[in-house]
Amino acid sequence: MWAAAEGHSNLGIPESVGKEFVRADAAGKPDLGDLNDHETAEAIRDGELASPQKFGDFWLFDLRVTGTGVAYRDSIDEYAIRDPKVWLSEEFVERCNGLPVIFGHPERSGLNAQEFADRAIGTIVLPYLKDDEVRGVAKIFDKDSALLMQTTHRSTSPGVTPPKGSEPIVLEDGTKVLAEGLPLILDHLAVCEAGVWDKDGPPDGIRLDALSRKDASVTEEEKKKLEEERDDAKRRADAAEKELKDMRADAARKDAEEEERRKDAAKKDAEESEKKAMEAAEKEKADKAKKDARKDRHAKHDGEIMDCSRCDSEEEAERKDGAKVENVDPDRGVTIHDSKRLADLEAELARIKAAQKPLTMDDRNEIAKIHLRYDSLCQMLGDQAPLHMPGETPIAYRRRCADSVRKHTENFKTYVIHDALDLTAFGLMEEAIIREATAAAKNPKGDDGALVLREVRTTENGKQVSRFFGDSRAAWAPFQPPVRHLLKQIAVPQKGT
Repeated sequence: MWAAAEGHSNLGIPESVGKEFVRADAAGKPDLGDLNDHETAEAIRDGELASPQKFGDFWLFDLRVTGTGVAYRDSIDEYAIRDPKVWLSEEFVERCNGLPVIFGHPERSGLNAQEFADRAIGTIVLPYLKDDEVRGVAKIFDKDSALLMQTTHRSTSPGVTPPKGSEPIVLEDGTKVLAEGLPLILDHLAVCEAGVWDKDGPPDGIRLDALSRKDASVTEEEKKKLEEERDDAKRRADAAEKELKDMRADAARKDAEEEERRKDAAKKDAEESEKKAMEAAEKEKADKAKKDARKDRHAKHDGEIMDCSRCDSEEEAERKDGAKVENVDPDRGVTIHDSKRLADLEAELARIKAAQKPLTMDDRNEIAKIHLRYDSLCQMLGDQAPLHMPGETPIAYRRRCADSVRKHTENFKTYVIHDALDLTAFGLMEEAIIREATAAAKNPKGDDGALVLREVRTTENGKQVSRFFGDSRAAWAPFQPPVRHLLKQIAVPQKGT
């Protein structure tokens, strides 16, 4: 009849008869075009409209949230009991409002941000009670999911976190039974092919009373098209599921590689620490051997003081002659070669280790402050501040920066800044150098004493800024007229006139 009303009946039914049947069938039912989304959901709940209904860019489905009574969970070999007095309460119905509807259960027990983004297809907008079930009208926004919910995935399964202390009871025959109270967390409602609360019957978690009418009105060609759309939607859903699993597998692989890199780094650090400890032990052993050699040498000098001039003379003679001191300590079998060369090597090793020693955070901050202070001054002088060298201490870097601008001063131009200068004296000298250099930068002069105007470019807040230091007359002098001197003769009266 529905096909005849549209003018393509395969049974030869006149179009007028088909339209009359449709009008009679629709008599007393509300016009969907006159209802808003909430009124449409209420009409589906009350049975006045079939489920599902297409409304704008979403579908309205009547779904089962949960059943009550006894159901068997074959995945964990357990019987679940949900007391209707508890689960059909007004409190639980209110908790179902806004419940997320997802496609398939998450791999873990509950939703998180990633699972919600990957699986959410809609939400419960009108929960209600019907017989021994809690149901709800849901808005479904995903087109492929809406198609699969009318074909292959016709049931639902709630995802809940049981209350604390929920443990199954094991009967004498080994059967496990869990009396479930209201959940601690009502997590989601999953669309699936078969749910626990179908109770081993056909899938009926999704009310599809609109299908029989629709099946009666479509042609074979339309049925074939619907089946192709269903298969295509299922292929896309399977592809999306595979892509999701591949992404998670890739993330797990990257985590494993990162963990392996961390282990390798920790192993390398341990080996480096062990190497440094061995070097320190060898150095300590060499130092002790050197002291023992000095002690044995001094013992031959009849108890003279340890700071013995004869020891010093003998060691100096050995260094000049290239002699070696053999078997200093017979018990240890230690042989010490040229002591001066050994001391030079130790000093060089200490210098290299000091250069390789990483700076502390305070040292880095201090060096950054020094560079910032001198760089701004050097830019005013048309130069750049020296860069920090590896292993250089902050005070040594300050001395080198001060020495770089010393040539622009009058009082310190020929002064040599010694490393032995104590910090207080150097601080006073540094401030004086900076003051004189700043004054010279703000009043630049040429080699011949001519006026100079210097441009200094800096970057401030992402923009190039130019500032000029010196005498502005250096810029405007070429444009000024020549200076004229007017001389006027003044008559001076002579005496006697």
